[in-house]
Amino acid sequence: MKNYWKTAMWSMALILFAFTAVSCDDDSDDEDPLRTKVYTLQTVAAGVGGTVTFTEINSSSSTVTIELTGNPADGVHPAHIHDGVSGSGGGVAFGLTNVVDSKSVTTVAQSYDQLTSYNGYVNVHLSADDLSVVATTNIGSNE
Repeated sequence: MKNYWKTAMWSMALILFAFTAVSCDDDSDDEDPLRTKVYTLQTVAAGVGGTVTFTEINSSSSTVTIELTGNPADGVHPAHIHDGVSGSGGGVAFGLTNVVDSKSVTTVAQSYDQLTSYNGYVNVHLSADDLSVVATTNIGSNE
């Protein structure tokens, strides 16, 4: 009788373990990871450089993150995605959140695939009063 209870307890423990292992299965394997693409900002003036990162949110929107290096701590820099190739004077296609404390994060209503194939470039400007370019990079089809 003693062996019966011992076997029953071990069986219950094994069943409980198996149930817990199956119910706690990580479903992340079934999800597609978010895609990201990083571009290097080229210094144009004032020693400012950094990166622009496109991150997929869903099928119709993405995040554009700008992180500057060599930027004064109190700098506020307007940033835009322009049409065409860097230096061509293309019009503003998308306004981005100003870069404050060396960082800007903007959600745009463009898919990741649209952004990474876009015929454009990103400019970071000195200030709202002085739109001279301090850093730039070609993006998408201009890469």
